[in-house]
Amino acid sequence: MIGQETTPMQKAQVHCETCWNTLLRYDGGLITQAIIDLVNSKAVYHEQRHPGHNLEVLIYKNAPEAIEDI
Repeated sequence: MIGQETTPMQKAQVHCETCWNTLLRYDGGLITQAIIDLVNSKAVYHEQRHPGHNLEVLIYKNAPEAIEDI
């Protein structure tokens, strides 16, 4: 399951709670659709290889208040 929240930070992470491994961590800038797709594909790939594992996918995206802020 994917959790999305609007926060003041920009961060994306895929963590496997079963193998205690962070599979992907991104905190290097703006969260774009490409980063979201990368996070989701990494989670799906790990889930297909290890069907019994529990994955945690977090995407913290700071959305602009208005269109002028872009």
